[in-house]
Amino acid sequence: MKPYFSIIVPTLNRVTTLEACLATIALQDFSDFEVIVSDNCSDDSTKSYVESLLNTIPTLRYVRPPTRLSMSRHWEFAFSQSRGIYVCYVGDDDGIMLGGLTAAFKILELNGRPQALNSVNTEYHWPNSPIPFHQSLIRVPVGESLMQLRKSSEMLELLKRNLRLYVELPMLYRGFVRRDVLQGIKVETGVLFRSSIPDVYAAVAVAATIHEYLFINTPLFVEGVSGASNGASCLWGGCDSDKEFFVEDSIPFHSDLNFCGTEAYLHAESLLQCRDAGLLKYDAMMDPVDLVSHAAAGAGGLIKERYDQVWDAIMETAKRFDLLPLAETLRTDHPNTPICSNPFPTATLWSDVRGAYEPALAVRADRFGYSSVLDCVQLLDSWVRSATGGGSGSEVLAMELAERYVLLDRSSTSKIAYEGSKYTVRQAKAEIRVLRRKLAAMKEERAKGGIVGRMLRGLRGLTKSIVSFKLPRSSARPGS
Repeated sequence: MKPYFSIIVPTLNRVTTLEACLATIALQDFSDFEVIVSDNCSDDSTKSYVESLLNTIPTLRYVRPPTRLSMSRHWEFAFSQSRGIYVCYVGDDDGIMLGGLTAAFKILELNGRPQALNSVNTEYHWPNSPIPFHQSLIRVPVGESLMQLRKSSEMLELLKRNLRLYVELPMLYRGFVRRDVLQGIKVETGVLFRSSIPDVYAAVAVAATIHEYLFINTPLFVEGVSGASNGASCLWGGCDSDKEFFVEDSIPFHSDLNFCGTEAYLHAESLLQCRDAGLLKYDAMMDPVDLVSHAAAGAGGLIKERYDQVWDAIMETAKRFDLLPLAETLRTDHPNTPICSNPFPTATLWSDVRGAYEPALAVRADRFGYSSVLDCVQLLDSWVRSATGGGSGSEVLAMELAERYVLLDRSSTSKIAYEGSKYTVRQAKAEIRVLRRKLAAMKEERAKGGIVGRMLRGLRGLTKSIVSFKLPRSSARPGS
């Protein structure tokens, strides 16, 4: 019988972070899943360590390709070893929230086994994170628990304009996609991963294939960012793993673009690869002006070496599309200004302007003596139980949460409960009325336009959530 979930953990010479990742999986209160650790020919103690866990995680399997592969080819190999109804890739420096698999199972079953489920992530930066001032940082999503049924075409349009990040698409990496969808992509295009950036490409490819998917702002995973993270080093250039990554890769960056370590170019590359694979039409491509503008805006805070590399790629694109005057103006508007002061000295509310992680609380884990993704998962469990009266926890952090009016009595807890049915249209309308009263009061007091604008955006977002929100069916779950 097929397991419900296939949790695939690709790894290469990262046994230290892998230990913490697998520990979060061993603590899950759900049993109908397999764990596949696919070792891309490590020469450290990865094999012996994984084999030592076979009694702890009965469904754990260790697999290894005959020769070392590029990242995308390795992910392809790992997929061929899996059998689950839903497939999920987890990085070897990531973790799964305690109770995360149970929560995902309930949501999927109560909604008729949709083709994909994605969620926001808690984010943990290991002490050797390559991003300046983010070492030992935990970013915890906070706010009202909501579930949306999103239209893939609308999210792709937002991605094309760089108004949303790829992590809000139906993710295969730290998300769940039904096997039949992935098999369909492989049959249609010949391979599952056609790009050297498999996580971004898979998100775009799945979005191009399915009509809609579920998205929840309750974290099911912890996104780990370590010194060996390909994605972080690609964007920030803080270590040499990105250089090694591209030397090994067997799939070149799309020929229409020079490689550029910004999210805008990674989005554009995957869109082009999906177009060439026949999954997207030409009119779904990114506008060159948007591409150059967003890449320029994202380059300003990078280290000098990476800033110069990004601008080499931007200028090549500008030449190709006759946008050199625009590029020169943008370079003047976005000089190299690396972050030189710590933006997260203690606990800080942190919002992402594109909405993926808004709002969130940023806290330093090393203040509590913690230094791994497993520590992060257990600390979050402790915080939530303390804040909700469910047990002892960090009183210091609980007080900080209370001082900022942040309620974590939601699904980011050790026993993540399905919260969708608790948020009703009546509640949403009541919140809209409150927002309208606040907005009217602000106008009367001649509040600044920026504050009014934020209120208006909040009103529009809440109104949209009513339209997209889908209550779960109360009938019994389908049979396995």
